[in-house]
Amino acid sequence: MIFVKTIFHWIKTIPKIITIYLLIALLAPILANEKPILIKYNDHYSFPALSNDNYFIIKNSIGEKNNELSDFIQWNKLNPQFAIYAPVRWSAGKSDLINSNFVSPFSHQYYQDSDGTKKVLPFYKRHFLGTTRTGQDVLAGLIYGTRIALIIGISFVLISGIIGLVIGGMAGFFGDFKLKISYVSIFLSVILFFPAIYVSRQIVIHNSENTILKVISSLLAFICFIVVMLSPIIIESKLKKIKLKRIFIPLDFILMRFVELFLSLPRLILILTLAAITKPSLAMLVMIIGLTSWTDIARISRAEVMKLRDVEFIQVGRSMGLSFKRLMSGHLLPNIFASLQTLFVYGFASAILTETGLSFLGIGLPAGITSWGTLMFAARENFTAWWLVIFPGLSIALLLVGLNSYASKLGRKSKKGSPVFNIF
Repeated sequence: MIFVKTIFHWIKTIPKIITIYLLIALLAPILANEKPILIKYNDHYSFPALSNDNYFIIKNSIGEKNNELSDFIQWNKLNPQFAIYAPVRWSAGKSDLINSNFVSPFSHQYYQDSDGTKKVLPFYKRHFLGTTRTGQDVLAGLIYGTRIALIIGISFVLISGIIGLVIGGMAGFFGDFKLKISYVSIFLSVILFFPAIYVSRQIVIHNSENTILKVISSLLAFICFIVVMLSPIIIESKLKKIKLKRIFIPLDFILMRFVELFLSLPRLILILTLAAITKPSLAMLVMIIGLTSWTDIARISRAEVMKLRDVEFIQVGRSMGLSFKRLMSGHLLPNIFASLQTLFVYGFASAILTETGLSFLGIGLPAGITSWGTLMFAARENFTAWWLVIFPGLSIALLLVGLNSYASKLGRKSKKGSPVFNIF
């Protein structure tokens, strides 16, 4: 309940500019699409723009009904009984070959009539922000690129947040002389290393076209790997009556040396290397950014937990027999949240900038996905296509300004004191 309340509190305090971006990302298929949002055809209502069905039933010249690929249907020539279209009559990735080769927003734009003659494109079908070399609409790309940017930012918070909180929280709470583990548990954890890898690989969904599903499955696979590896230690902690020879594990020393080893690697070079040697995909890019950006969260989490672990209410909780999980989720995390939320917002912005930079270099996202970075990458082919730099750059700048102002606001609040929570 604490984290649900925190999420609602976040939503209330989100600046308007970020709210606008969220709405654009959620409503992208309604804002930009060449397919109708709602159409009445053959006395039947359907929602082609919102449907995952690639086929649409149409009548041919003799009245026969056929299944046609919706991507190749000329919707304006169907003569529907009723239709509602998106404000932008193009979707991201849809090419307009007649207006290809970098058409400016202020240039004349044409379409080819049925008799083969070129005519001026109607206002409602114009490319308001111009096109790329292949005739893709820039405004539609910006709208769908907003969704990509927010997916990357939110995924970064989830992946780096979970890794950083687990590592930093355990290092700060247990230190070097508070965790005792038996030799048996250590031996079993080593044996379970390869089974843990096998089980986690089975969870990852590779063949799905749903990018969000791929990211979630990858995150679940990582959690599963950690759980399987730590299962002997978890079972041993439940079986306290069994007397086994135990030794102190310097967990803080081990985890912090691992963090320092990770920090010694140049992050930018590491990201560029991983992005260059892996198959381009949104899920892989999210994993690369998340797995290389958790160290600051881990270090701050460790410092905050170390400050609070000897506080009176934590000592009372430990004397009552509360588990590490209960103390961490119910008492420590809510009190260190004020220090971490600013870091999450700045990391959100940093993840978006990282994706933009990688896509601009041509090693971020695959060709089938349009983002702000891929639009700017297209400008490298024609330096006079100013609209491919100005409009994506403005989109990025406005979002970053909103995120940075939000982070500054959260930082000022956290200095006034930690949020009040019901400890017991």
